[in-house]
Amino acid sequence: MLSNSYLNRATVFGGTGYLGQYIVRQLTHDGYRVRVAVRHPRSELFQELNGTVEQVQADIADSLSVSRALAGANSVVNTVGLYVETNTASFSAVHISGAREVAVQAASRGAKVVHISGIGADLKSESRYVAARAAGEQTIREEAPDAVILRPSALFGPVKCCEADRITPYIPQGRQGHNEQLQQRFAADPPEPEQANAVDAMVHRLQTRKGKAVYAQRKSTVETVFGIIKHVQGFRQFLLRGLDTVGGEWSLVCIGWNLKRLHALKG
Repeated sequence: MLSNSYLNRATVFGGTGYLGQYIVRQLTHDGYRVRVAVRHPRSELFQELNGTVEQVQADIADSLSVSRALAGANSVVNTVGLYVETNTASFSAVHISGAREVAVQAASRGAKVVHISGIGADLKSESRYVAARAAGEQTIREEAPDAVILRPSALFGPVKCCEADRITPYIPQGRQGHNEQLQQRFAADPPEPEQANAVDAMVHRLQTRKGKAVYAQRKSTVETVFGIIKHVQGFRQFLLRGLDTVGGEWSLVCIGWNLKRLHALKG
């Protein structure tokens, strides 16, 4: 944790995220005044901290908003991360360019920089995300040589933390079995528990048809299907030629798979 003798005002970029909220609360607990810089401020957060936290709108891709967010701060924590690229946000823009913008402006003010990267950051990685993380670290070391770079692994916390971030959790309390029988699969939803806490509500959610459908999305893997088709059904190559005839042959293989699957589900 940053020394109180050095710091009494900090700016935390991405301070409304899961990790960011913990950092903000720890800093205020240690006596610091904190400015949370995010694209979308959330007024419902940090109300219990008695005015020691200020939220401002900022985007690490916008130099002017970064400058405003850093005004008066002598320490900066950058927790901003991107895990899925979109049409408007890329790994490079967030983990390299954005990280550089924060580091350059913080260094020009003589502020201490703490950058949250990710475990396994490697320039040679085939993962665009992992390689961008490493490139961002390299840029920060060039612009702010005294910066502290942290590489956390996966983060775990209470289920209620998901609710605080407006995330609906679907986390099973044990291993989920395969080939659930049709009677169970289409059974009526169980009644909701009374005065359920976050965990009990989540357990019930996973027992509903909607919850099962949501959770099933993470179990959709094709490797198992192809493995059974090859090793159990014995289909290893097409016997016909031509796109249309091969399509018909594959349809027959799929019919065989589906019949086998239905038999397993029926129990």
